[in-house]
Amino acid sequence: MAAAASDARGGNPPVVLIVFGLLAFSDDIAEAAVDLWEAATDATLPDGVAWAVVIAVDVVLILSLWRFRERPRPAPNGRAWLVSGGVFIGLDGLRLALESWWDPPALILIVSLLVYLPLLLALYTYARGRPFYGPVKRWMLGGRAGDDDRIVRDTVLPALPLVVGAGIAWTAGVLWKHYIRPEGTDVTEGVNPEFFAQMSAVIPVLLLALVIETHVLRASRTVSRPRRELNIYVVVVVVLGEAMALSALPVRNARVPGGAGKVLPDWHEYIAFDLTVFAVGVALATVVLLAAGGLRDEPEALAVRVVENT
Repeated sequence: MAAAASDARGGNPPVVLIVFGLLAFSDDIAEAAVDLWEAATDATLPDGVAWAVVIAVDVVLILSLWRFRERPRPAPNGRAWLVSGGVFIGLDGLRLALESWWDPPALILIVSLLVYLPLLLALYTYARGRPFYGPVKRWMLGGRAGDDDRIVRDTVLPALPLVVGAGIAWTAGVLWKHYIRPEGTDVTEGVNPEFFAQMSAVIPVLLLALVIETHVLRASRTVSRPRRELNIYVVVVVVLGEAMALSALPVRNARVPGGAGKVLPDWHEYIAFDLTVFAVGVALATVVLLAAGGLRDEPEALAVRVVENT
């Protein structure tokens, strides 16, 4: 138990970036790569090649996660780690095949994407050198003491807002493709500019609350390095969301037939919309978790704080 407690003080920033910055948006990365290739070569790639790019991006990212994983002693079950990664890749392949054979409604796509969320959280936890399924199951059944409680409180719960934000961003992506700017249709109206205006006013308030409540700007001995890295990443996501919301305000996104003047490119509008939704979702989930006491300090950390204040 002492070894587990000491390991919890360590950190590994690439793990946070790979899981919540790249793997969570691997479809968008692969789609952007395919679009850039088609624009450069003026050729349309077959569906099979586009699928292969998505799967290749998944494989590269999961192998990178394995490369940068933390290696405590004793290490968690590597088989469960690899099974989670394999299921994640397999679900991507199954979903792509389903979308090519059948045009499913948006609700079915959203539900199918939400299945990825526990896998994303499991991959992050395993990359942190912690077991996932066993501790989470026992914790949910009432096992709120010992290593299980420490793993859930120090690794799983702090990452939960990023997982929730990813699910909300995926939902926004589905709505974009089905309702806001569906492919093959000449849509003149995009995201209402009032959305970006309102979000650019809301995000700073959420950011201020997060900075105050998570002590992200204070190097405290009561906050472990993995949790601190997550706090910093959350703040970076919220700041980027604010920047993208502001970037979408000066240029109109409505296309007037025969009109002149600059129009916000679709790719810019999509990134601004998706990242803004991601930022707001992460910030709101963090605030709710803080209010519910899910990010309370560890008992060891509280003891350190008491000693420092006496």
